[in-house]
Amino acid sequence: MKEQQLRRILDDIASQEIPADVDLWPAIRTRLPAASEFRQPARPIPRLGWTFLLVILGLVTGLTAYAMSALWGGIPFWRPVEEAGLGTTLHLSQTMNGYTVTLERAYADANQILIGFTVTGAENQRIMTTGTLRDAYGNLIPGLAFTGFSGQSDLLGLSLPPGVQAIVQAFDASALRETSPELSLRFEVNLVAEASQPQEPEAKPPDENTDGEHIILKPMPIKSVAGPFVFQFSVPFHSGRRVEVARTVTQRGVAITLQRVILTPPEARAILCYTVPGEEAISWVPAATLQGAGHRLEGSFSHRMADNCYRVSFLADQGPLPVSRPAEWILTVSELVGFVAPLSPPAGEGAWPVEPTEPLRLAGPWVFHFRTP
Repeated sequence: MKEQQLRRILDDIASQEIPADVDLWPAIRTRLPAASEFRQPARPIPRLGWTFLLVILGLVTGLTAYAMSALWGGIPFWRPVEEAGLGTTLHLSQTMNGYTVTLERAYADANQILIGFTVTGAENQRIMTTGTLRDAYGNLIPGLAFTGFSGQSDLLGLSLPPGVQAIVQAFDASALRETSPELSLRFEVNLVAEASQPQEPEAKPPDENTDGEHIILKPMPIKSVAGPFVFQFSVPFHSGRRVEVARTVTQRGVAITLQRVILTPPEARAILCYTVPGEEAISWVPAATLQGAGHRLEGSFSHRMADNCYRVSFLADQGPLPVSRPAEWILTVSELVGFVAPLSPPAGEGAWPVEPTEPLRLAGPWVFHFRTP
């Protein structure tokens, strides 16, 4: 399968599971030494790329509990769950049309829910999965990320049988309306495959709004091969530590309020609210770091919420965060990075007719001190 065709499949699946307004590219740009030294790609990373900066390690698959453990432990920001032994073994299987889906393990906390499952029977086909998660009341929990491997993975040091795929999906637990020590969930998986050879991408000539030829990708025809596989199960819920900070710092005429921070072993999330006067048309993304208890974490991605607030995630890529003991923390917003151009292609276009402008930068810092009890 050509790279552009595979990319289209992944885009189609990601568009169903990942919020369109997850603003990761600005956070990436803030880590670059100087905006003038780099050019943003003419077509930004699709929404699949926004998902925690995951790299697809192959197509996806693993059969044994050891393979699933290695997969969780092989991703730096999921490794704390594996190191702390917090995953719950489920091993629930269903078979349909010659395919077997096994729900291997799960983990849930106040920030994210992880589901690890395997697919067998896809020896002669490239199978893609679409997994959705709902709570006990039927409310959809948005997807955040997915990754996995098939065949041989040099990174994980594993070689799997043909026709076996192992997948881990992450979901946004902030969408949960109610929680309890045992969280009841409903996970549904459909298996799809390429239906036929798609047409070649169509090259469109430049117009007055472009500086060169751009490509319109044809939709990838896919068909359902099995599903839905539906699993009802319960998993322990790890509430972590929720700290209501409610503190405001003003720099350069801009007041930023740190509303709260939620710490769980693999992630810390901060809610930051602010308005930049006179710049309502610009999306201002915070470049932030979180330091404390022996950890220094970079703000890995941000999600724009209502009421001029951003949810910023700090992923624990160097071991579990301490959630059961007191600790002093410092959250620093070094700057706000402003973007005028949209971060997603216009609806129906399928390509970027113009390159987004270079970001604006509003220097801080805005510094917040808080303590976990």
